[in-house]
Amino acid sequence: TTAAPTPPTYIEDALHKFIMQSYESVGYPSDGLRNNLDPSVQSVKPRTEQSPQWRAYQKMAERDDILDQSEGSMKDALLMDEGRVIQIYALMVFYKSLGWGHISGKEECQYPGVACRGGLGPDAEEDLRVVSLEVRGTTDPPREDGTLDHRLKGDLPIELMFLEDLKTLDLSHNRITGRLDGIMFRWKHMKQLELNDNLIEGDIPSELGGLPVLQKLTLHHNEFLGSVPEELC
Repeated sequence: TTAAPTPPTYIEDALHKFIMQSYESVGYPSDGLRNNLDPSVQSVKPRTEQSPQWRAYQKMAERDDILDQSEGSMKDALLMDEGRVIQIYALMVFYKSLGWGHISGKEECQYPGVACRGGLGPDAEEDLRVVSLEVRGTTDPPREDGTLDHRLKGDLPIELMFLEDLKTLDLSHNRITGRLDGIMFRWKHMKQLELNDNLIEGDIPSELGGLPVLQKLTLHHNEFLGSVPEELC
């Protein structure tokens, strides 16, 4: 019988610790954290089977603008503003969860569909925040061979909740599946939320009614069950 691979010795760095604390601060269940970001679980899996959360963390842990990469470094302090770190993590998990190809570059404000505020003045980095994420799928008909242009495919990751300054989220006309987790809807500045024309199922979360400045919400052409929550009426 072939023995199971032994996970490498792992010393928690400042990035992993910060990400874990970010989940815990919003009350995310520890079981999910343990599976998605546990080195003893993820590091022994083939890369194609590792969680999007682990792959995002690993990619970020290699960056010299986030952690000190010099020889002998304990990597016990973040080099980047925490607000930027968590939004980069959220975006990387988003793209990796939904089947997007390789995301190149270090500037999250240049990622596909992303728009930011800030970036000017003495507090430029601290004020560089993602305010819009618009990755609409194609509305074109299938090609002759039956294939479609690129669409997001998979469950919508809760990590979008870490984009606290979002005002616009448009992911309409994709192939997003699964259920919407109410813990995601913590956005205080969200004005426009468009998730129509996907394959989302289950109940419509009542937490959507708690978005204080929401002006536009589109959920039609999905697979939702039940009635519209009172909080949205």
